Amino acid sequence: ADAMIAAQLVLGLVEPQSSGLGGGAFALYYDADQKRLSSIDARETAPGLAGPFLFYKDGQALGFKEAQLGGRSVGVPGVPKLLEQMHQAYGKLTWMELFEPAIDLAEHGFQVTPRLEGMIEAYAENLKNFDGAKGYLFTLDGQSLKRGDVLKNKDYAETLRDMAFSGSSAIYEGPLAEEIESVVQNYAENPGILTRQDLQ
Repeated sequence: ADAMIAAQLVLGLVEPQSSGLGGGAFALYYDADQKRLSSIDARETAPGLAGPFLFYKDGQALGFKEAQLGGRSVGVPGVPKLLEQMHQAYGKLTWMELFEPAIDLAEHGFQVTPRLEGMIEAYAENLKNFDGAKGYLFTLDGQSLKRGDVLKNKDYAETLRDMAFSGSSAIYEGPLAEEIESVVQNYAENPGILTRQDLQ
């Protein structure tokens, strides 16, 4: 369980396109001594205001990419709570220790992988429309990062520090929840409906 938590925190940094604190997950844990399999469903949940026409515009269903990008498709993430529950039930190391590898990589940098390079290239046009991604995944002259480039993420390190001290509530309550709500609802091209109340 400890290894899973530490690995997930690192994956959120090095593979943000596929796994992270903003997403959902299922966990299966097999206790060999008790010969017992347990599961936790921590998939994202829809905002409370979601309805059958959330992914429609002007009476027409949105295409996949149009629906996916922006704030409209953002749900309440389950991963932070999952990590906390797994640690409480099965963890051996201290909660704070599990954050150290990811915080170190976020602060001192990691090499962009071929997979991350491909994701940036595939979504470059859309990513450049979002200031956070534009400043993070592109050079000052607008070139996308390439494999081997060193990437640092001080904001992620700070979020992990908050979570290491406060648990999953660092994501679901307080200043970070307010910031998540603001970014989701104010995304220029495709705003969403997620609220702080949903996160709580």
